[in-house]
Amino acid sequence: MQPVKDLIERGVNVHFEGSDGSNHPMLMIKWAVTRSNSEGRVIAPEQAIDREIALRMITWNAARFIGEEASLGSLEPGKWADLVVLDGDFLVVADDEIDTLHIDLTYVAGRLAYDARLWQ
Repeated sequence: MQPVKDLIERGVNVHFEGSDGSNHPMLMIKWAVTRSNSEGRVIAPEQAIDREIALRMITWNAARFIGEEASLGSLEPGKWADLVVLDGDFLVVADDEIDTLHIDLTYVAGRLAYDARLWQ
């Protein structure tokens, strides 16, 4: 587990790999917020970050890493409007439940690309 907080404080553009990587994005956020590994052991709790920073890491920072922050990573006029709608409130769900949040809707370029209701 990376010393995320120290890296951010030193100005490093820390980001999470995209959702097409090996880990579920919400699980990566949970690990960064709780510093708890897959066995539940807390590692370097002083490196924990808050949820807003974690959200920025997986959105804007990731877009900046690939040089696409002008069109991706945040919801602003002129950008692609890629986003997900979760089935719970990411900002208030218990830390140990962050990775249980599921995607209800996905929008790509402002258009509905996935609707979980269609798969039930």
